[in-house]
Order: sequence, then C-alpha cells, then structure tokens
Amino acid sequence: MILMYIKTAFRNAIQNKFVSLINIVGLGVGLTCVILLVSWITNEISYDKFLKDSDKIYRVTLEGNISGEYIKSAQCPSGVGPEIALISPAIDNYTRLVNYPGKLIKTDNDHMFREDGYAADSTIFDIFSYEAVAGNLSTCLNTRDEIVIDEYLAGKFFGKVNPVGESLTIDNHKYTVSAVIKNIPPNSHIQFHFLISTLNLSWWKKGDWEGDNTITYLKLNKSASVQDIDSKITNLVYEKNTFWKDLNIDFRLQPILDIHFSNDFKFDYAKKGSKKKVYALVFIALLILIIACINFTNLFISTALKRKKAIGIKITNGALKSHIIREYFIEVFLYVLLAFNVSIILYKLLFPYFNSLSGQQTGVNLLSLKFLVISFLLILFTLILSGTFPGLYLSKFKPAVILKNNTRLRHNKVNLQQVLVIAQFIIAIVLIFAVILITKQLNYMQTKDLGFDKENIVYIHTYGKLKDKKEQAFLKSRLLKDPNILSIAYRGSVPTEWQNGRPLAKNPDNKNIVAMEHIFVDSNYFALMKMKFIEGGDGFNDSNDSLNYCVLNKCAVDKLGIKPPYVEKVVYSPVENNRPLIIKGVVQNVNSKALTQQVDPCFYEKPKWISDDGILLFKINKNYTAAINSIKLFCEEENPGYPFEYRFLDKTYDNLYKTEIDTQKIIGWFSLIAIILTILGLLALVFFITEKRIKEIGIRKANGATTGEIMLMLSKSFTGWILIAFVIACPIAYFTMQKWLQNFAYRTSISWWLFLVAGVVALVVALLTVSYQSYRTASKNPVESLRYE
Repeated sequence: MILMYIKTAFRNAIQNKFVSLINIVGLGVGLTCVILLVSWITNEISYDKFLKDSDKIYRVTLEGNISGEYIKSAQCPSGVGPEIALISPAIDNYTRLVNYPGKLIKTDNDHMFREDGYAADSTIFDIFSYEAVAGNLSTCLNTRDEIVIDEYLAGKFFGKVNPVGESLTIDNHKYTVSAVIKNIPPNSHIQFHFLISTLNLSWWKKGDWEGDNTITYLKLNKSASVQDIDSKITNLVYEKNTFWKDLNIDFRLQPILDIHFSNDFKFDYAKKGSKKKVYALVFIALLILIIACINFTNLFISTALKRKKAIGIKITNGALKSHIIREYFIEVFLYVLLAFNVSIILYKLLFPYFNSLSGQQTGVNLLSLKFLVISFLLILFTLILSGTFPGLYLSKFKPAVILKNNTRLRHNKVNLQQVLVIAQFIIAIVLIFAVILITKQLNYMQTKDLGFDKENIVYIHTYGKLKDKKEQAFLKSRLLKDPNILSIAYRGSVPTEWQNGRPLAKNPDNKNIVAMEHIFVDSNYFALMKMKFIEGGDGFNDSNDSLNYCVLNKCAVDKLGIKPPYVEKVVYSPVENNRPLIIKGVVQNVNSKALTQQVDPCFYEKPKWISDDGILLFKINKNYTAAINSIKLFCEEENPGYPFEYRFLDKTYDNLYKTEIDTQKIIGWFSLIAIILTILGLLALVFFITEKRIKEIGIRKANGATTGEIMLMLSKSFTGWILIAFVIACPIAYFTMQKWLQNFAYRTSISWWLFLVAGVVALVVALLTVSYQSYRTASKNPVESLRYE
C-alpha cells in the first residue's frame, strides 16, 4: 500500500513538474534559512559548556546602588580569591586574571605582533579544562618569567618547531615558553593567545582590598550554597576594608554559563552576546519556516484539487478518510525529504557567506547526533505544519459534491488560502517594519551629536618610548610643524573603553560617594575633541601643581550635589586617603560610549604615568595620507622596533554598533527571503483563482471587458487581504520593536510613516505579483478560454 502511495506521489509530481519544483525549492530555501539560523543560535547558547564542570564555576562580581546609580562590576579586589578559599570548605579552588590586551610580543628574531592575553594564577588550569599541546600545565606559571601560548601563537612565531623553552619579550621583559595549549574555542567567553603569571605584575599584591582590579573565578563543590558564599565574601571584604561597607556594595557569584549574555557589567572583557538577538532570530527562523510551509500548503492543495474526482471515486469505492489522509501525508513527507536534501546542499554552499554576514564562525557537524536530532524534529515539525491542512481538508469532502464539481468547494478552498496568504503578509510586513526601524536606529546612533568631534582624528597607542612624557613633548613640537596635523593630545585609554573607575566625594566625611570613570588626559585634550566647558577650563599644564586639579563633567557635579559656581571647589578621593582635588572646570556631558548606555559621571586628571593602554590623538586635515606619513616617519625614527599602527576614531565608534549592524544585515536578508517566499505563495493563490475563473473571464472578455478591467477585478480582493494583514501587523510590529528599542539609552522614535512604508512595500509587491498572473490570464483569447473550459 505504501509503495503504491509513493508511486502515485511521483506520478503526480511528474505531471505537475513546474509546481513541484517550486514546492521543493521553496520549502528547501525555507529549511536552509532555518538550519543557518539554528546553527548560529546553538553556537550562542553553547558558550563555555565545553569546560569540564562548567556548572560549578562562578565569577565573583560586585554590585550596589551608588548615588542613585546601580553599578555592577565583573571584577573584585584581588584578595578575595585566596582568602575565601581558605575559610570556605565549599570552594575547591580559585584563580585570578588580569586583562593584558594588545601587548606587543617580540621574538629573539625581532618578529613582533600585537596580541591579547591575561596575567593569571597558576591555578587557572585547575579551573578551566584547557588542553595541553606541549608542556606541563600543572607546573607552568608557578614562577615568574613563564608564558603559556596557544597553537595559533606558536605557529605564528615558531612554525612547526616545539616552542617550549623558547623566549618571547613583552614590555622589554623576557619570558620563557613553558607550555602550549590548544586554541581557545570560539564559544568561550574568555579569549586570549597567551598567559603570563600574575607574579610578573609590578603592582600585584598578595591581598589587595582597595580596587576592583581582578577577575576572580571560584570552583565550588557539591555542598556549596551560592547564597552562603555571597554572604561570606561580602562580610570578608567589609572586614578587610570598610570602604566597601560604606558604599554598601554586595559581592555575588555569577555562573560562568551566564557570562556571555550579561551585558550590564563594567570592566568586563568577556566575549558578549545578546539574548534578545537570540530570541529575535529564533522568532525569524520560525516565521520563515511558517511562510515556507504556507507556500507549500497553498501550492500542494492547488494541484491536489485537480485530483478531487479521484478522491471522490476512492471514497465511493470504500476508501476511508484515514486512507486519504495517509496518502497525502506520505506524499507531503516525500516532498519534505526532497526539500530537506536541497536545504543541506544549500547550507553547505551558503554557510561561509552566512558566517561573514553574522560576524561569527558557526557551523554544524552534519553527522553529529545533535544535528540528526534537530533534523528529525525539523522534518517532523514541517511535516505536521505542511501536511495537516491538505490531508484533513481534502478528505472531508463528500463524494457527491466532489463528483458534481460543486462550486461551493471552490468558495471554501479560497477562504482557506486567503487566511494563509494573509498570515504570510502579516509576517512580511512585521519583518519589513523591523528592517526599516533598525536602519533608522543605526542611522540615529551614527549621526547623533555626541558632544564632541570625532571626525578627522587618528590615534596610536603609546608603546615603547612614547610612554615617556618628554618623548611626547618632542613629538608634539616636531609634528605640529606639519600643516596637515592640527592638534595632538594624550588620553589614558580609547574613549569608547571604560579603563579605570574611581569614587569621589563631596566632603571628606565620605557621606556622598559617587563612582566615576577616571580619565587621564593632558592639556589640549578638550580643545582637540571640541568638548565645551560649562565653566572654567582644563587647568592642566606642565607644572606639578596641576596633579591636584581635576575636571568633572556635568553628570559628576550633579550626582555629587555641587552647585555652581564650580571652579575652585574641592572634591575628595576616598581610596587615596581623601586626597583633595581642586575643580578647574566642568565640561558638558558627552556620549563617549555606546548609546546603549547613559552618560556616566567622569573626572579628568593629568596623567601620573603613561601605559600601553594610553593613546595619542592627532587632529588632522583632509590630507590624511600626508599627515599619517608624517606620524609614521616620526615613530619609525624615534620609536624603532615597534610596528606602526593607527586607527580612525570615527571608525572605532562605528564598531560599537557591530552587533546591531550584523542584526540589521541578517534580518534584512532573511526578510528578503521571506518576501520572495511570500510572492511564491501569492502566485500559487492567484494561479488557483484565475484557473477556476477562466470561464468567467472568457465570458466577460467576449462581452467587451478590457484586459485592464479584468486585472482590476482580480486585484481588488487581494488588495483587501493586504489591508487586513496590515491592520493586524501594525500593533505586532509596534510592540515587538518597542521592546527592542528599550536596549538603547538613546533611541529614535517609532514614526507613523514607518508603518506606511512597510504597508506600501507589501502592497506594491502583492499587486506586482497579482498583476503578472492576472495579465497572463486576462490577455488570453476568450475563445480559447471558453473552449478550454
């Protein structure tokens, strides 16, 4: 029996070659989109799960409400790890990391590259189950001057030679390679190419309780209570330094499996993702699958109804409805299997381009158990979604009605297909609206006045001799003679990064403490960035007394409760024994970070020292090439041995919105695919209706109706369906995108014209599709139509 059903299915497919091909390709494209999105989603939710005992690893964080602002930091005092491990038997081990980004690494052969790494305790390999390629992970990092590198760095510096025992130099300090580990998987929240021991840090203390300068991980045992350990850590820190108690800061454990999706922590160097983006892409995958299944259902039913008399004869001869349903389910199942094979081929061809589009390296092992399970569920879901309507609907007709070719059959069927097409256009309008609004928000963020000028500014990092203040003074005196370089200034970090935090108080009693971004700048920084002063000026000069001066932003003085006039008033640094700082100026608030967050209180100081994290900013004219060549020539002459690398500040700000840009691209392309699939579904319905009304059209043309009048008649009902879809889609689109906009502290408005544009695009697409098929039908010779009928 089943073999007969399969033969019948192939016979019907051959009889309707064009429609069958559209069916298979359309459903295959839909399934391809789903597989691509599922591969990305499964990668996102797999972060850190490759680690052994990942469910027992936690990061120590701190949080608290400071002057009305809720602060969360991914770092804590360095003394927490060893002390809490001593007093709590529930903790198996700890490790501490200090970010060591963009360090210049040099070999004995003068090969030099800039790579990211961490300073870490030797216990890191007891917490994180990284695999060794060479060396002994249980003994490395126990002493100073040892470095662990990954396979990537080993190959880059030493080729195929075992690098254990070889030397590498960082910051003029020579290290010996003690081990090589496998490359860190891309689905790890920690990404690095090298590790050095924390013992090599000049400022490192065995137990520091002042600053939150260390990333600390704890590995708990089965008897551990997270809440109990939270309380113990908080009480421990309060005992060691009452400053944290005065701030009312709580210390909490964060599961390592939650880190990738936690975007509200400061001083967090983890690789981040967005849960809302995951939910959005799950939603889009489901919508595309629904559209593809609706198309399949429309096309399948349209061709299956040509066999309605065969259905009637089978029922008359004693076939049960279950037999009819089974026959159509088997036929649908064969289509789904063929479509799934098409989707696998398309996936193999398209996933490199999808990785480029999404900005991530994802992939699916087509032979893995996980993929086989996902494939089974996907085929089952598609089969149920695509096969239910045809089987149940076609089996419910009475034989007498079918054999008489009763017109009521046509009327009922059109209603079903109308509902399906309206559902498709609801989805299409929502997706079109989403693409338009995301584009509008991106344009808003990239063009919003940030309060400073980021155009025509390049910057370089202060490596080597550039960390010397005298060298910087010489650089300025020489390069400012170049007419293409208009101004030069120093800043302690790239403006987009929060590198340092420091609390300030209005009074020495520390009753009103405000956590702030602590920024080191030299004279001329504010002028170069065109930051406007509300009162005073920068007050920084080459004399030592300027070390006691500071500049605050408007947010800082407001939170401190300082009233104008501001200049010459004094604020205090609680973590520096209440060191007094004289306010020399107050600048307007500027959006130096991504517009997903509010402006933070900031205070600016003259730099006490210069680090690799610092940058020199150059305001240049439009002759970029000449200006950059002058900077490069100076660096090569005065700072030899260090590669010359520069970046444009405006490009750095554009990169802040890479996630949103990637989301826009993904939604844009998949929305286009959804619209194309919707067009196929609409073509199926138009084809079905025009075929059923071909006799009516022939009679109307014979009685003098023009082609335009026929097309208008056929288009009227479709216009009504799009309007219904538009009315339903508008509130769905509004509430969905309103939720998305809440991710941004500064956001564009949802204007009325966005709905209009989305509706008009959907209507134009529908009318063009309908017009094409309507014109073909309406332009036929009425004699042929009547003879055919």
